[in-house]
Amino acid sequence: MKGTAINKKDFNEKVRPQDDFFEYSNGGWIKRTKIPAVESRWGTFYIVRDRNRKRVQGLIEENAKKRAKKVSDEQKMRDLYLLNLDTKRRNKEGVAPLQEYLTKINKIEYIETLLSAITELHRIGIDVPWAIYIDQDDKDSDKLVLRFHQSGLGMPSRDYYLKKDKESVRVKNAYKKHIVSVHRLLGQSPQEAGNNMNIIMEMESAIARVSMTNVELRDIPAQYNKKTIAELSRLVSAVDIKKYLKEMGIPVLRSVIVDQPEFMSGVNKLISTRPLNDWRVYLTWHLVNGYAGALSDKFVKENFNFYTTVILGVKKMRSQKERAAIAVGSGLGELVGKIYISKYFPNKAKQEVNKLIDNITIAYKKRIKNLDWMSDATKKKALNKLDTVVRKVGFPDTWKSHKSLLIDQKLSYAKNLMAIEKFYWKREVHKLGRPVDKKEWHMTPQTVNAYYSFATNSINFPAGILQPPFFDIDGDSAVNYGAMGAIIGHELSHGFDDMGSQFDGNGNRKNWWTKKDKQKFD
Repeated sequence: MKGTAINKKDFNEKVRPQDDFFEYSNGGWIKRTKIPAVESRWGTFYIVRDRNRKRVQGLIEENAKKRAKKVSDEQKMRDLYLLNLDTKRRNKEGVAPLQEYLTKINKIEYIETLLSAITELHRIGIDVPWAIYIDQDDKDSDKLVLRFHQSGLGMPSRDYYLKKDKESVRVKNAYKKHIVSVHRLLGQSPQEAGNNMNIIMEMESAIARVSMTNVELRDIPAQYNKKTIAELSRLVSAVDIKKYLKEMGIPVLRSVIVDQPEFMSGVNKLISTRPLNDWRVYLTWHLVNGYAGALSDKFVKENFNFYTTVILGVKKMRSQKERAAIAVGSGLGELVGKIYISKYFPNKAKQEVNKLIDNITIAYKKRIKNLDWMSDATKKKALNKLDTVVRKVGFPDTWKSHKSLLIDQKLSYAKNLMAIEKFYWKREVHKLGRPVDKKEWHMTPQTVNAYYSFATNSINFPAGILQPPFFDIDGDSAVNYGAMGAIIGHELSHGFDDMGSQFDGNGNRKNWWTKKDKQKFD
């Protein structure tokens, strides 16, 4: 496929570019293009993602036809794919794969057993009512820290619970119906399902009220609240936080970072004041809702109807084979990435993209040097930051091992997804106390996307995005600079935007601006 610079059919030349450049340059394409029924939106990124999805599906289907050595990467991908496809078995099992956890939730009789149930859910990726994750210390990027973050909602944003606009009310009402429908699938009567829905909405609305808004979450200094374990224990005094950390496999720590202390304080109050039955209802809901996509067809359809149709506007569900391939790509992304790279990404492409980055960096340096409002002292720091940017192009230099991960066809599809969650969490915990690997990848090679990381001062371009129309190894340089060059420049600029400008070249949140320059920039 050759990358082309301009297709005149995409234009609407009836409109003058000086009046409406967007309509002038895209009007023709918009007029003749329909959003596919399985998509929520459509554009260049989505077209390339769809192409890659088909490529990945082909690789996974081809792998599934082959015999594979036990515990090999190929066996893991094949068996997870086949388990997803076995809807007859999943329909027969119903919610049985969740029974172990449902039983633990039903046995909550006091705070200690509530905490134990929360811990068990966290291990399998159900992050309620809070979440924990491991990340670099904003002020010491060579160290990894454990962070606590707000979570616990079933809708995508706190605004759906608290706002009264037409869209929020529409989604909230649909969510209530979704909760009732799932409980009816669990065998509950209409009255019982309705009562449980009311409890869940009360719980989640209370959590929403103590959650930060999306705008507030952009305030990086406000998210940095280092606490000793003793201070954390006082913040969430209703539970034995030391026991929680131990059961999550966390080694003894001197401190953690609490991203939103007021949220944790609010959750602590809920634990202290809400009846334990409310917590049983709430945790049961999040367990079933979280794994609905791995259960029977009825649960899968109900989950799709709310999260994909109501929230995103998608009209049609993908085929079972398509969904199975997407699930394997999500759960075993790096294993899929290995076979993707071997077939679709020549090493020469990596070299050519690095040349683009070289030249765009040179141009960026010239622009910084020519700024008339920035002092020489700040320019020096900015140029140093640009010089230390880490590049991740195509795929990792070293692939992570999945040797200890077992995908077992004797177990249900949902149980295997739980095993994957436990595997990844254990691998994350293993990083604590070890040097930060700033070359580690956090995006799979086949992903059609790119990003800049403040903590590692790195730009990341997976192989998935390095294809036409963004990049063509045999294409004209003008096309590559106009398309991929724009993406490279965009990601580099994040190192100097309202958030990236707060971090230095080593990834530490540290002011490197003179006072006057910072005032002008802000």
